[in-house]
Amino acid sequence: MEQGISEFIERRFKENSRWKDGNCYYFAVILADRFGFGEIWYDIRNSHFVYGNEENGFYDWEGRYQDENRMLIRWSDLVNYDSRQRERIYDGCVR
Repeated sequence: MEQGISEFIERRFKENSRWKDGNCYYFAVILADRFGFGEIWYDIRNSHFVYGNEENGFYDWEGRYQDENRMLIRWSDLVNYDSRQRERIYDGCVR
């Protein structure tokens, strides 16, 4: 699985294109649309969206996302975690 995603990213997105500058959510959406095996997750500690699952790993525009200090929560579950934080993130990153 990792090779397929990494190959796709390398082939289609050779330059940053500001994916880490407020557009990481949209890159996660692109990966979800293309691969469909995982979900969009939000790293609360690093304010960063990634795509994937625990079995196959998590990915952003650089490839496999392996931050040791991460605290990932499914984007769809964040409303149950902290609805105010989800609204703030939605307003700042998604809208």
